[in-house]
This record gives sequence, structure tokens and C-alpha cells, in this order.
Amino acid sequence: TGEETNNPPANTVAIGSDFSPDSDGEVLLVLAGRQRQRLAGEEVEVIHAPGGQVRVNARVTREDAPSGVRVDAEPFNHLIVPAGKRSSVTFPDGSRVWVNAGSHLWYPVEWKEDRREVFIEGEIFVDAARDTARPFVVTTGLLEIEVLGTRFNVTARDASANAVVLERGSVRVRTPRREEVLLVPDQRLEYRGGELSVGRVETRQYTAWKDGLLYFNGTPLGEILARLGNYYGREIAYDNAGAELTCSGTLELKATVEEVLEGLTHTVPVRVVRVRGNIHVINTP
Repeated sequence: TGEETNNPPANTVAIGSDFSPDSDGEVLLVLAGRQRQRLAGEEVEVIHAPGGQVRVNARVTREDAPSGVRVDAEPFNHLIVPAGKRSSVTFPDGSRVWVNAGSHLWYPVEWKEDRREVFIEGEIFVDAARDTARPFVVTTGLLEIEVLGTRFNVTARDASANAVVLERGSVRVRTPRREEVLLVPDQRLEYRGGELSVGRVETRQYTAWKDGLLYFNGTPLGEILARLGNYYGREIAYDNAGAELTCSGTLELKATVEEVLEGLTHTVPVRVVRVRGNIHVINTP
């Protein structure tokens, strides 16, 4: 692992992780004050209760706020979720953030008086409690998403492409070019290579991961395999003929990618082979 830091990306211009999850593949929570906690399980729930109590999977790990922590010097907690795992964080105001595999979430020890802001690299789903005095703000390397209370998904895995999908309520998205877009439910905004696009989507295809599922409806197989590769941190090779197959259904995000791909072979005419440790999905006409 590299150098540890609780600070979010400087100026939120370009996100870069300063250290990776431990080699044991567990979710890692670095609390302000540098207290490190490995959190076991495929899906880890972290709850920050009023007064500073922290509970992980219903077990109390800290009774009160850390002593001697200067909020202006080390204001952020840092949650690191490795490939093949998921986590969620519930805040004292009732807001909850689900964090997908291969993602980083930075969040303050205490909300500011005028805003509730988190920083991400990777993918999150947000259910923000309504607070008209303090909007909930998600900042990525490219976008700033501001809401009062709503449910939405943010993907920021690529330094040049970010996306927002709105399930309920409304969100305001700001780009580096100071463009502002107000999204309505079932819309997806993508900012890629400096270009902005907005379209209507079936939100479940982008949000089912928080429930441990991958949902697809007429989706090209190549796109499904790319999403599985992102989730499990594995490269999955496939031939061009197989990539164009379209699939509909639901896959459960199980412990290993091999288990999920085995289920996929019952949905589309493909087989899975391993070549020198690499995974290949081959079309079987």
C-alpha cells in the first residue's frame, strides 16, 4: 500500500488514490485521526450516529467522537471498497451513501453549516435526506452534483468521463465549463471528453448494484462484461460476435466473477474458458 491520507482530492480537479485497499481484499475505513479499521464481509454497513458513535454491521466500533482531532486539519474520513465488495455509510442526518466495488469515498467528520459534501472516485448511490438549509453535494474530478433531498447514482471511474443517473427528485449538475443542468427522474447525464449529453434511461440498470444485482434489458453482452470486470477488478476478454449479443435479465453479484459468468451461460449462448489464468467468454452459435 502507499501513503495514507484522509484528505479528498486537492481542489477536486483530478482524483487519484493515494493508497490502495489492503492485499487481503477487505473494505478499509480510515477515520479522522488515522484510526484504520478493516471491515469484513461482502457488503459492509457503516453507521455514524449522532454524538460520534460508529457502528459497523450493527456492532459498535467507537463510542464517541475522536478526541484531539482538529476538524480544520484532518476533517475527512476515507472509505475504501476493493473489487468484489460493496459498502454503505449512513450519516447522522439519515442520509445514506452506497459505495460500489473499486471505489473511494471521502466524507467530513461533521457537515458544514451550509452544505453536506462528499468526494468520490468510483461509483456511489445516494439517498439524501431533505435539508433545505444544507444541500447535499457530491464532488468528483469533473462534476459537482447538488441536491436538497433525492436518490441518484454517480459514476466517476474515468478521469475524462463521469455520469449521473437520477431515480427520484431533482439534481443540479455543474461541469468544468460552468454549464448547469437540472435533471428530472429517469434521466442520465454523461460528461465525456468535455462533451455533455442527457438522455432518458431505465434507472434500474444503473442502480441495481446497490442491492447486489446486475440488471440488464436488451443490453449488449460486451457492456455487461465490462461492468462485471469493473466490479470484480478482472479483465474479461470476449470475441466480437459475442459482444453484440443482447441480454435481458438479472444476475446476482456473487462472491466470484466465475460464479456470475456461469449464470450468464444459461442466459446467452456463450461459454467461459480460462487461458493462462485469464478469463475468455466465447460465443457458441
